[in-house]
Amino acid sequence: MVSAPARTAADDAVEISFPAELPLTDELLLQLGLANDHLRLERSAEGALIITLPPGTDSANAENQISRQLGNWAEAGEGVAFGASGTYVWPDGTAHAPDASWITQAQWEALSADERRVFMRTCPVFVVEVRSPSQTLASQQRRMEQWMGLGVQLGWLVDLRRSRLWVYRAGREPAVLERPGEIGGAPELPGLVVDLSKVWR
Repeated sequence: MVSAPARTAADDAVEISFPAELPLTDELLLQLGLANDHLRLERSAEGALIITLPPGTDSANAENQISRQLGNWAEAGEGVAFGASGTYVWPDGTAHAPDASWITQAQWEALSADERRVFMRTCPVFVVEVRSPSQTLASQQRRMEQWMGLGVQLGWLVDLRRSRLWVYRAGREPAVLERPGEIGGAPELPGLVVDLSKVWR
């Protein structure tokens, strides 16, 4: 039987454990997500279903502003950009979807048909996480550190409450920017410049 939901200590999310004889496979997680598109569903390394409420209006706007501009940049150049539905499977089985991400064209072409249809088993070059009202800053910083530990080259953590943006780069301490009007992705993503004027409201 699937165990009763339990709240996680990190932030306002619920974890539901699955028994070994009924694991939370990629396909099952996909089907649950399609049937419950009003929720954000991910999978922990232990195989538990992580249910998170959708972001607040401000967070959703920030995600849309950034992912739209990232997508426009990718379309004009190369590689593939994703919004909050682009899910990556980590080596330990964790399935997480950043709020925006980008992979190279070579990575995209190396994915199997199933990986393109369900979840990607590759490490994004670039990820964005927007802290929602239900998430603690500490939990989002840990998540960014996990992304970087997997091999992400560039990461942005957007904290609307503090009007700050943390820039993570491989091998460096994160830099903190106070309410930047725009931010560029060079040298990792040359030519990417994101206008943040409509993010800080």
